[in-house]
Amino acid sequence: MATTTTTTLGGLMQTVNTAIASNLNTYTQLWNATFVAEANDTLNVVFPVIGASHRSATANTATDGSAVTTKTITVGASAVSLASYPIVATIPNVAIKGGMNVAETVIPVLGREVGNTIDKLIYSVAKAGFSTSISSSDGVSLADITNSVAALKAAGFYGPFAFIGDWRMIQGTYGIMNDVQANMFNTVTNDEIARGVGYLGSINGVEIYGTHMSDTYTDATSVWSYGFVISKDALGFGYGAPLIDYKTQDAPLYDGVHVYGSTFAAAKVLDATGGKRIEARVALS
Repeated sequence: MATTTTTTLGGLMQTVNTAIASNLNTYTQLWNATFVAEANDTLNVVFPVIGASHRSATANTATDGSAVTTKTITVGASAVSLASYPIVATIPNVAIKGGMNVAETVIPVLGREVGNTIDKLIYSVAKAGFSTSISSSDGVSLADITNSVAALKAAGFYGPFAFIGDWRMIQGTYGIMNDVQANMFNTVTNDEIARGVGYLGSINGVEIYGTHMSDTYTDATSVWSYGFVISKDALGFGYGAPLIDYKTQDAPLYDGVHVYGSTFAAAKVLDATGGKRIEARVALS
C-alpha cells in the first residue's frame, strides 16, 4: 500500500487530486492538498518542517575573492502514525432482492461518512494546535480575518491563507456574509465569495471554507464555535492510498451483505504559530 503525505491543506469538501476524484466524486469532504511529500513507510508519515529562521533576512553582500557567507535553513521532521477509521453498513438480502443498487445507494453514503470523519479529524487537530487570538460575541467579521492574516504575515508567514469554520460563522446570523453584504460596494472588501459546497471563494485572497463538523459549546445566552485562519504550510494531513477503501463481504449470519468503507489517515499541526483560532458566537441559545 502506497502512503502519501500532504501538507498545506486548502479547505473542506474538496477532493485531494484528480487521481482519486474520478472515484470519490463529491463524496469526500477533504481539504485540497497543495503540497505532497513521500512517507517513510505504510504506517507512519513524516512531514518536512522548515525552521523559523527562514522568516528573517538572510542575504549578505559578497566581496570578490572572499568566501560567500552561508546561511543554514533548518528542515526538521514531524512524524505521526496513521490510524484506521472504518465504517460498516449491513444490507439485508431482502433489500437487495427488492432491486436496491448497493453501489449507487450505500457507497456514496459511506464516502460521505468517512469524509466527515476526515473533516472532524483535521478540525480537531487544528482546534487543539492553534491558540485563540480573537474571541467575539458579535460573530466573525472581515476585520477578524484580515487582522489574523496581518498577524501571521508579521510573524513571517506568507500564505496562501485559508479560513475554516462552522457554516454559521460564514452564513449565519453572526456570519461573515453579513459584513460582506454591508460592504458589497466597498472595493477594499474585494468580495469574491460564492456559495458552494465546502469551498466558498476568497475574500482579500483568503480562501473561505465551511464545515458542519465543527465543535460548539453553549453558555447562558449563546452558542459558540471555533474557526481558524491558517497559513497553509502550518497543517499536515497524511493518508494511506487509496484515500477511501471500499470492500464488500457476504454476511450470512445477518442474511445480507457487509459493505465496508475506511480511511487510514492522520493530521498534525506542523507549526503552532502558523494559525489563529477564532472563537465566536454563532447563534442564540
